[in-house]
Amino acid sequence: MANECFDEIYGAKVRFNNPSEALLAQLFLKEEDAIPLSSLDALLSVIRNPSFNVEDISFRNCGDFCSFVTSSRVEGITRRGWDSEAGIPEVVLEGALDVLGSELQNAWDVGRSHYMGDMQVRGHGSLFDTIEALKSSLVNFALVHSSWLVRARLLLGYYHRFRVSDRRPFRRSLTNSFLGTWTRDVQIKFEEYSPPPHDILFDAFFARLPNLQALHLGTFRLALEPRGVGIAGILSSLPYLTGLEDISLTISNLKEIGELALQLSKTPPPNLRIIQFSRILA
Repeated sequence: MANECFDEIYGAKVRFNNPSEALLAQLFLKEEDAIPLSSLDALLSVIRNPSFNVEDISFRNCGDFCSFVTSSRVEGITRRGWDSEAGIPEVVLEGALDVLGSELQNAWDVGRSHYMGDMQVRGHGSLFDTIEALKSSLVNFALVHSSWLVRARLLLGYYHRFRVSDRRPFRRSLTNSFLGTWTRDVQIKFEEYSPPPHDILFDAFFARLPNLQALHLGTFRLALEPRGVGIAGILSSLPYLTGLEDISLTISNLKEIGELALQLSKTPPPNLRIIQFSRILA
């Protein structure tokens, strides 16, 4: 019946007064990926708000929502030109940023090639010092004025690396304004027992990166246990990335390599050229 939904937790049908209540209840009665009951009051308050009109909602999915939030936040940064109180010409400022951005990209690409795609290594030495120094210079540019951030953001977002943990959940990257169509390389590493994101979050994340060329995924020991993250779920979000050429995977369980390679061979990104596997050493 239309006014019934299945309570997956207790394995029983629940009958409501109407189909609308049943549809709403189903969001909270799932065994996995259910919305917390603590959010029900907030959701009901939105639905009952006189200003709320369901026909006004244009978001098709989570990816649409995250893209809108990010773009709106960026548009809030007004570009007032590159004028400087010190009288530095605009062409000089733009030229300086172009040089720093080009050097940062070149240094990053050299390191990625040297470390077989894994730039999450705890590297030391001149290469990593150079990358950090160039990044710091661009950050300093971005802090001078909000209009400078507009340009520096594109250069700083050429690559993105982060470690997912209890303190830094994956969902934080969904609305990171430094990620976008200009991002070419993403490095994701999951800490031990990092909270498992839902596959829909990966779909939303990669939807914001249509021009991604290189991807590294890594898991620490035990990260693929039941509480952890399955790399297979992430790979299912990649076939639509037409520019993705290079995928590197660092995992703790070598037995999964065959399964992951098979999945990539069935639905690979159309321009994928390189797949690299490596193992996390004890």
